[in-house]
Amino acid sequence: MEVRLVENEVRGAVVFDGLEQALIGFATQQNNAPLAVYSLKKIILILSRDMSQVDAKEFFEFNIQSLWAGERTPMVLFDTIPVEEAMSWV
Repeated sequence: MEVRLVENEVRGAVVFDGLEQALIGFATQQNNAPLAVYSLKKIILILSRDMSQVDAKEFFEFNIQSLWAGERTPMVLFDTIPVEEAMSWV
């Protein structure tokens, strides 16, 4: 799986190419530009089509979670795990 960033039609929001099914919406604060928001659960499910769940989690951690593409970097909603575990990832 290759993760590429592309510009979306929603005010130029940056999105992950190939993870469209994991996109759950867009978020913004104050007058900042909108950011794409992805479901972690859906990302792992998509990645697990081509690899084990363990490999999918590792791929996510190294190729998506740690990715920085500037102030328009997409957000990931940790919707599949308890809050305590999600906080230990940050």
